Amino acid sequence: MEFLGTDAQGVFLLVHVTVKNIGDEAQAFTSSTQKLYAKGKEFEADSGATIYLESSKSPYEKINPGNKVNGIVLFDIPKSVKPETIELHGRPSPR
Repeated sequence: MEFLGTDAQGVFLLVHVTVKNIGDEAQAFTSSTQKLYAKGKEFEADSGATIYLESSKSPYEKINPGNKVNGIVLFDIPKSVKPETIELHGRPSPR
Protein backbone atom coordinates (compact mmCIF):
# COMPACT_ATOMS: atom_id res chain seq x y z
CA MET A 1 0.00 0.00 0.00
CA GLU A 2 1.25 3.47 -0.82
CA PHE A 3 0.56 6.56 1.26
CA LEU A 4 1.41 9.81 -0.53
CA GLY A 5 4.55 8.42 -2.08
CA THR A 6 5.56 6.34 0.93
CA ASP A 7 5.25 2.58 0.59
CA ALA A 8 4.22 0.49 3.57
CA GLN A 9 6.24 -2.60 4.36
CA GLY A 10 2.93 -4.13 5.49
CA VAL A 11 -0.19 -1.99 5.83
CA PHE A 12 -0.71 1.48 7.26
CA LEU A 13 -2.83 1.70 10.40
CA LEU A 14 -4.13 5.17 11.28
CA VAL A 15 -4.85 5.67 14.98
CA HIS A 16 -6.96 8.75 15.78
CA VAL A 17 -6.17 10.24 19.18
CA THR A 18 -7.16 13.20 21.33
CA VAL A 19 -4.33 14.28 23.61
CA LYS A 20 -4.81 16.64 26.57
CA ASN A 21 -2.03 18.23 28.57
CA ILE A 22 -2.91 17.72 32.24
CA GLY A 23 0.43 19.10 33.44
CA ASP A 24 1.61 22.55 34.50
CA GLU A 25 3.74 23.42 31.45
CA ALA A 26 3.65 23.04 27.68
CA GLN A 27 4.45 19.53 26.49
CA ALA A 28 5.34 18.16 23.09
CA PHE A 29 3.34 15.45 21.39
CA THR A 30 5.33 13.76 18.65
CA SER A 31 4.24 10.74 16.68
CA SER A 32 7.72 9.21 16.89
CA THR A 33 7.38 8.46 20.62
CA GLN A 34 4.12 6.51 20.36
CA LYS A 35 4.06 2.70 20.56
CA LEU A 36 1.61 0.04 19.43
CA TYR A 37 1.66 -3.48 20.90
CA ALA A 38 0.43 -6.81 19.55
CA LYS A 39 1.30 -10.35 20.66
CA GLY A 40 4.23 -9.17 22.77
CA LYS A 41 5.76 -7.12 19.97
CA GLU A 42 6.35 -3.37 19.97
CA PHE A 43 5.75 -1.28 16.84
CA GLU A 44 6.95 2.29 16.38
CA ALA A 45 4.95 4.97 14.63
CA ASP A 46 5.94 5.83 11.07
CA SER A 47 6.82 9.51 11.44
CA GLY A 48 7.93 9.77 7.82
CA ALA A 49 4.50 8.86 6.49
CA THR A 50 2.67 10.74 9.27
CA ILE A 51 3.98 14.11 8.09
CA TYR A 52 1.88 13.75 4.93
CA LEU A 53 -1.38 13.74 6.89
CA GLU A 54 -2.85 17.22 6.38
CA SER A 55 -5.35 17.10 9.22
CA SER A 56 -2.99 15.61 11.78
CA LYS A 57 -1.08 17.57 14.37
CA SER A 58 0.78 14.39 15.28
CA PRO A 59 4.25 14.89 13.80
CA TYR A 60 5.05 17.60 16.36
CA GLU A 61 2.69 19.68 18.43
CA LYS A 62 3.29 21.71 21.59
CA ILE A 63 0.26 21.55 23.86
CA ASN A 64 -0.20 24.18 26.56
CA PRO A 65 -1.59 23.17 29.98
CA GLY A 66 -5.31 22.39 29.82
CA ASN A 67 -5.40 22.33 26.01
CA LYS A 68 -5.99 19.31 23.82
CA VAL A 69 -5.33 18.42 20.20
CA ASN A 70 -6.71 15.81 17.84
CA GLY A 71 -4.18 13.88 15.85
CA ILE A 72 -3.43 10.77 13.88
CA VAL A 73 -0.56 8.41 14.57
CA LEU A 74 0.37 6.19 11.66
CA PHE A 75 1.86 2.71 12.09
CA ASP A 76 3.26 0.40 9.41
CA ILE A 77 2.36 -3.12 10.55
CA PRO A 78 2.17 -6.57 8.94
CA LYS A 79 -1.25 -7.46 7.51
CA SER A 80 -1.55 -10.37 9.94
CA VAL A 81 -1.06 -8.23 13.07
CA LYS A 82 -4.12 -7.42 15.14
CA PRO A 83 -3.34 -4.37 17.34
CA GLU A 84 -3.96 -4.81 21.05
CA THR A 85 -2.88 -1.62 22.82
CA ILE A 86 -1.30 1.74 22.14
CA GLU A 87 0.92 3.57 24.58
CA LEU A 88 1.08 7.37 24.31
CA HIS A 89 4.12 9.34 25.47
CA GLY A 90 4.62 13.07 25.81
CA ARG A 91 8.38 12.85 25.44
CA PRO A 92 10.80 10.12 24.48
CA SER A 93 11.01 7.40 27.10
CA PRO A 94 14.49 6.41 28.31
CA ARG A 95 15.71 3.02 27.14
